[in-house]
Amino acid sequence: LLSLARQFKELPLLTTLKFNFSGTGLSSSGLLCLSVTLSRMTKLTDFSLNVSDNLKVSDDGYFHLARALENLGFLIKFQLNALRTKITKSGFSAILKGLSCNLQLREISISCHCMLFYQISDEECITLSKTLSILPSLSLLHLDFGLTVITEVGMSFLAEVLRYLADIQTLELKFPW
Repeated sequence: LLSLARQFKELPLLTTLKFNFSGTGLSSSGLLCLSVTLSRMTKLTDFSLNVSDNLKVSDDGYFHLARALENLGFLIKFQLNALRTKITKSGFSAILKGLSCNLQLREISISCHCMLFYQISDEECITLSKTLSILPSLSLLHLDFGLTVITEVGMSFLAEVLRYLADIQTLELKFPW
């Protein structure tokens, strides 16, 4: 992955980047290498990352990814498949913070259920609501959290923000109780 990341340094005008590392044994340090390179891709508008089925990817890797997302600033489309990884509340919140720096975001797709020993709760729903509230051009929102412990409080925060997303065309929320 390190040599691959070095090659991408030579492509500063790249606008679309899609990686599928599902089940490859990727770790958080591998995600760090990718994130360092990613943060230098100032023209990137479309980023898709599938790290599912990699139990060595934990919050440390997601923190690095979040910092890279903060540096991008012009992302329009973001997809993250973090199914069956060790993402927790801290990693998820960091990703949302990174996304909030990309005010032109139109499409967000995040799948992160089956998180070990953790379920999305009201706190993350409120953080998500704050992020969405500053993304006025959002037209597609796909969130798949699997089993959650979200109550009426979290859902009411989210519902309130969704009312103000005038450009939303596709909304898919999977929060099974």
